Amino acid sequence: INSNDIKEALIYIPAQEEQIQIGSFFKNLDQLITIHQRRGEVLQKLKKVFLQRMLVPETDTVPNIRFSGYTYAWKKHVLGKIAPLRGGFAFKSSSFSKKGVPIIRISNILSNGSVGGSFAFYNEQLNDEKYSLPDKAALLAMSGATVGKVSILNNPLHSKFYQNQRVGYFIQSVETDYNFVSILVRSHLFIKQLDSVLVSGAQPNVSSKEIDMFSFMVPHDKQEQTQIGQIFQSLDNLIAVNHRKLEIIKKIKKAFLQKMFV
Repeated sequence: INSNDIKEALIYIPAQEEQIQIGSFFKNLDQLITIHQRRGEVLQKLKKVFLQRMLVPETDTVPNIRFSGYTYAWKKHVLGKIAPLRGGFAFKSSSFSKKGVPIIRISNILSNGSVGGSFAFYNEQLNDEKYSLPDKAALLAMSGATVGKVSILNNPLHSKFYQNQRVGYFIQSVETDYNFVSILVRSHLFIKQLDSVLVSGAQPNVSSKEIDMFSFMVPHDKQEQTQIGQIFQSLDNLIAVNHRKLEIIKKIKKAFLQKMFV
């Protein structure tokens, strides 16, 4: 198009008083959108600061910020000990169906840290414990463009989900708080070690053996792990709630734009 096309376009305009009311209405919506966008940015920055100050790099033994009552130095552990990575099952794509048990593939590990998108389905299997996934499972993309991305499965109703090949699941252990593990594998400390095993220029992929050898400093007391996990779970919940509100307001704006203009 050119400027003449725009100049010659016919539009319908209401009386000035109605224009003012419509403009004011959408201005308020835009302000709400801006507020929630800024709030989301603040929460993300706050989380980043806490990650840097409440987790311990391998060069140290205590965090910069710590809950009172804990004095023991943190100890180094490999992931294979505190949360070994389990590989998925090689489901046959020819047997995928439109109903059944949803299969979590690499494409379902989303960039926003959640599990979703379009699922493939499979008939429920007997003795499927080796590839069934629990609520709050931390899942790793082990190959492709999103290799190293970790997302959390939100499944409060405990519906059945299956784990596909090249999707890793960090197994829960009774010795370590799982929320704390979920923080570690989504932190800058994990990314730093991931970068060291990825080969530049090759098809990006990692193995469970490589991931299991990643090492982290872990609190001696499990209760300290739990408290740290709860802090970050609360932050993640606030971030998720704010994001949902933002998406709702954007949808409201879009709906009104479609309905209020001729």
